[in-house]
Amino acid sequence: MAMLTSKRGTILMTYIDNFRTKSAPEARRVVVQRLNPTVVNFETRTLCNSTCSFCPVSIQNETRQDESMSGSLFEKVCKDLAEKSFSGILSFQLNNEPLIDKKLLKHIETAQTLLPEGRIKITTNGIKLTLDFAKNLVDQGISILLVDNYSDSREQKLRLMNIEDELRREYPDLLVKIQYDRSINENLNTRGGRKKVVESYAHPKQATMGNIETSLEDANDKINYPCYRPFSSLTVTSDGSIGLCCYDVYFELNIGNAYGGNVIDTWHNAVADKIRNELLNGNRSFSAVCGSCNAEYLNDFDLKKMGLSKLERERL
Repeated sequence: MAMLTSKRGTILMTYIDNFRTKSAPEARRVVVQRLNPTVVNFETRTLCNSTCSFCPVSIQNETRQDESMSGSLFEKVCKDLAEKSFSGILSFQLNNEPLIDKKLLKHIETAQTLLPEGRIKITTNGIKLTLDFAKNLVDQGISILLVDNYSDSREQKLRLMNIEDELRREYPDLLVKIQYDRSINENLNTRGGRKKVVESYAHPKQATMGNIETSLEDANDKINYPCYRPFSSLTVTSDGSIGLCCYDVYFELNIGNAYGGNVIDTWHNAVADKIRNELLNGNRSFSAVCGSCNAEYLNDFDLKKMGLSKLERERL
C-alpha cells in the first residue's frame, strides 16, 4: 500500500477516519489537538462598498452595524496564533471589503511582525484599489492579492489591468490574481442559505455556479454531501466572534469569542467538534445556516491547499 506523504494530510485523514468510525472522544481529541487551521479569515470591519445582488451584506442588503476590530484585539489574535506556531494564510476577507478599513495597513504590520512565517492575503472588489495603495499593501507585507472585479465598467477594468501589470513587473514574488469577468448580478451558490440557490446539477460535488434557479426547499433535498471547510478554516469578526466558515454571514454557528482564550483552543472545542461531525457525515439539517447552503464539497484544488497529497485527496 502506498504511503501517505504529507504530515498534515496524514493527521487530517486520521482525524476524519476517527470521526467516521465514531472513535472515543479522547481519541479524537488527541488527533484534533495536532491539527490546526491552515487559513484564518479576519473581518476587521463589517462593511462593504459594493451592490452585488447575490450578497446578503451588500450595500442595499446590509443589516449589520458598522463595527471595526480594535488594534488590541487583532494583536491578541495574532499572539494566540503565534503561540501555536501558525504558519498558514492570514486572510483579510469575510463578508466585507477590507480596503475600507482605515486600520488595515496597521493590522498587516502587526501580523507581519508577530507571524513572520504566515502568508498575508487580501481579497478585494477593487473599487478602492489604486496602484499606490497596492504597493503600500505589498511593502507592508502581503504576499497574495486577489481582486474580484464585479464592475462592468470598462474604465475600472483597464485600471485594474494596469495595476496588475505593474505589480507583476515590480513584485515578481507577489501572487496576484484579478478576475475581470465577475458581475454584480451573477448567480452564485447560497451564502449560508441567505440567497436563492443556483446550482449546476451535473454532479453534486462540483462547483455550484450555473443558471438553474431553485428554491431553498428544493435544494435541501440535494445537499447531503460532506463539507470539509471547518477542518481548515477559522474566522474572526470585528467583535471577536469565532466561526468555522465564511459563509456563515451572521456567525449563527458561533463557537466562541477571541476574548475568551486562545483562538486555536476555541477552534478545538466541543461545539466545533460537533459541527465537524455533522458536516462530515453530510448532515446539514442540524443548522439553518448549513441546511440551506450548497457550499462546499472541497474540490481537488481546495484539498491540495489543505496539505493533502494526491493519494489522500483520492481517498475523499
